Amino acid sequence: MDYSIYENKSLNCYQLLIEAILKRSELYNDFIWNECGLFYNFNRNISQFTLTPYYRNLKENLLQVHNINMKESRYFTINHTIDKLQELIEEYKSVGIVIGDQKNVEKGILYWELLGVNLESKEYVLVNHSEKVLRHYTEECLKEMLGEIASNERACQFTILALEKSSDTYYPQNTSDLLRQLKEYVGIYENIKPLNSKGIEGFEQGITAIKQVILDLPDLDVKSLSYSAKQFSNSRQQFSSFLKGFSQEELSRQFLHASDLWLDVFNTIQYHPQPDLSLLRKQFNTILEIEINNLNSVREFLKIFA
Repeated sequence: MDYSIYENKSLNCYQLLIEAILKRSELYNDFIWNECGLFYNFNRNISQFTLTPYYRNLKENLLQVHNINMKESRYFTINHTIDKLQELIEEYKSVGIVIGDQKNVEKGILYWELLGVNLESKEYVLVNHSEKVLRHYTEECLKEMLGEIASNERACQFTILALEKSSDTYYPQNTSDLLRQLKEYVGIYENIKPLNSKGIEGFEQGITAIKQVILDLPDLDVKSLSYSAKQFSNSRQQFSSFLKGFSQEELSRQFLHASDLWLDVFNTIQYHPQPDLSLLRKQFNTILEIEINNLNSVREFLKIFA
């Protein structure tokens, strides 16, 4: 199988799954991924933090902005999951399966796309795009695989996804679409809660958030910080591509530079299990400077249309 049409190094595993389903269903457009937030929360009582660029309720955003309806259902038993997969694959070109709780990504989640089911032989064809694995399962083997995963969880969750047109699918391509997104980006840094946001209530936003991260560095879990840095690198690269799609080459270049800086943090942690805090602090101060510069550049650009 050719994975290249579904390969996008700026996407996380969940986004890869969604993009693959959208492309196979001929619903994809180049403006789906354009979140460029910055949100931070640190619960000192349990020494757990969240640092994320993502804030949208994807399901609501796909519907309201792109007229794409995401059907999402959750099951806690294997038999119900298998029955629903058989039902949906008869109607859709592909179906997504998320195994595990997305609220707890560090515990490990599996993302599979179901491409087809031969009901006569009871054979299921699944692909994992992030791992580039294509597998054929008999129904019994699939149940066994799901059962092994479920046995490692106190209450394993199976989420099944299908995507379809809700009306004429809209592809954002006008200046107004660009301005709407840039204003949302600036609003995040001005402490305005974005539309279709999810799970960021009470979080610090924008520049204030980065400054607080720098102060909290000695108390943060390095492994979690590595994961967050990669997501920020991804989001800035996605936003760079979004801007390039509107021929905003200079702004696109600036956000690509920010992506590289976040990737530097990721690499520092990945290749140094106990990275020097002074180095990380220096890298975050550089990120702070560039994020402020990008924010000011967007503000200047928006003045043209004021």
